[in-house]
Amino acid sequence: MSAKIEIARIRSSVLPGVIIGGHHEGWLNIVQQRYTASSERDDRFEESARYLIEDELAQAGLNVARSQPSSVFEEAVDDTEPGRFLIGGTMTKARLNSYQSWFKGDRTQDERTIRWELFDRHQAKVIYRREISGSAEAEGVDNPAATYEAIRASIRQLLAEPNFSAALDSPPGVETVSPARYEVAALAVSDQPLSIAQLTGRSVSSIVRIRTASGRGSGFLIDIFGISDYESSCRGFCVYGECRFV
Repeated sequence: MSAKIEIARIRSSVLPGVIIGGHHEGWLNIVQQRYTASSERDDRFEESARYLIEDELAQAGLNVARSQPSSVFEEAVDDTEPGRFLIGGTMTKARLNSYQSWFKGDRTQDERTIRWELFDRHQAKVIYRREISGSAEAEGVDNPAATYEAIRASIRQLLAEPNFSAALDSPPGVETVSPARYEVAALAVSDQPLSIAQLTGRSVSSIVRIRTASGRGSGFLIDIFGISDYESSCRGFCVYGECRFV
C-alpha cells in the first residue's frame, strides 16, 4: 500500500477587497454588481473543499487519511498512524462571474488557480510545488457548485502530473535521530498527596517528546524512583515505572 497522505488546509492568498468578477444581466451581460475577495475565513468552505479533495485522492487509489469516515464501518478501525505526506493548497487567483439572462439562462462560472504543495514528514520539507488552474460552470446565479467543481478540476490535473506521482512514490529518507540529553529535576516526596496543579508545575521539566517509525507523542520521563534527578541520554520509549535505554 502507498504511503498515507493527509489533507492540510486550503487557504486563499487573494488580497481582501480585490475585484474577482461580478454579476451580469441581460443579453449584453451588463455588470450589475462587483464581486470582491473576502477578508473573512470561511470554515465551512474549507471543510467542504477538504472533503472534496479527500474524495478525489481516494478515487485515484491513494491511501488517504480522511478527516471524517467515508464508510459507516471506518470508526471501528483503530488507526492513529500519521500520514507521511501532507498536501495543501493556496488559491492565488480567482475569477467568479454569474450571468442572468432570459435568453441564455442563469449560470455561474468560476476559475481558481491553486498552488499545490506536497510536504514529506520524513524529509521535513516540501518536495513538490505546482500552480494549476481549474474552471467550471454551474446552473443558477451565485451557485457555489461552480467553485467546488473548479477546485476539483485543479486537483484532477494535479493527480495527472507525472512529477506529482513520482514524488508520492519516492522512497522515505533514512531518519537520523541524535540522542538528546535531558536534565530532569527530582520531585520531592511528600506525605500529603499533591494536587494536579502542583504535580504539573513540578514536572514540567520532565516532559519529553517521543517519536518512532509508527507514531509520535509526548509524556513524562519516569523511572522506578519517580521522576529522575540525573542527566540521561534516552532513545526509545518510556513506560510507567521504568525507563528503558536502547
